[in-house]
Amino acid sequence: MLYILPTKRGLGATLWGTWDDLDALYEFIGRFRGEERFYVKDSETREKILASFSYDVRKAQESARLKSTKSPVTGEKIPYLGNSVSWVQFLFALAALRYNMQMTEVTKPDVALILHLEYQLEQAMYSYDPAGAKTLQPYLAGAIYAGNEYLYLFMRSIDADYFRMGGGKTAFRRLSHLLKRASFMTKEYNDHAEHLEKEAKRLNCSIVEMDINDGDVNYDMDW
Repeated sequence: MLYILPTKRGLGATLWGTWDDLDALYEFIGRFRGEERFYVKDSETREKILASFSYDVRKAQESARLKSTKSPVTGEKIPYLGNSVSWVQFLFALAALRYNMQMTEVTKPDVALILHLEYQLEQAMYSYDPAGAKTLQPYLAGAIYAGNEYLYLFMRSIDADYFRMGGGKTAFRRLSHLLKRASFMTKEYNDHAEHLEKEAKRLNCSIVEMDINDGDVNYDMDW
């Protein structure tokens, strides 16, 4: 069974599962990315997000990240493998999956798996800090606009700003304010879109060719 548990410092959560659990999740993600039916105007940005999430799952499955000789929840002596993913990346990946699932046929097991992931992520948030988790509920329920053609850049900027806060419950309770940037037509969304347009004009390139300036961010800190 897949489990999602908060990291100690609250920068994200660890996805745990058996090899078979992670294999099923990897295949699930693969069914909703990279195929012709998902190639619409804004698909490339979601593809980047799902490719990154898929990579994290594969690295866990390959025993290249975290390992345990027993279940992290039940204590049952079964090998479990894991990988830590930031809250922001988790939320954006689920939003991208949900969006792409609208474009093709889905099965009951598909629906069950996405609901399980959302439930586990929600429980991990409440386990870390109920006050902060309550403010994040809208972003588990569709507030992230996954039709944004620059979704990947929005995710990267929010993630970088969250890591700049250094973790902890104070930062976690401010995460919902950062995520307003991902909600369509909010002031934060419009301001960031305008910022990207100005930067693209200044650099004489398209927005999709840009990257964020996060050289000052320590993504390798203790999560």
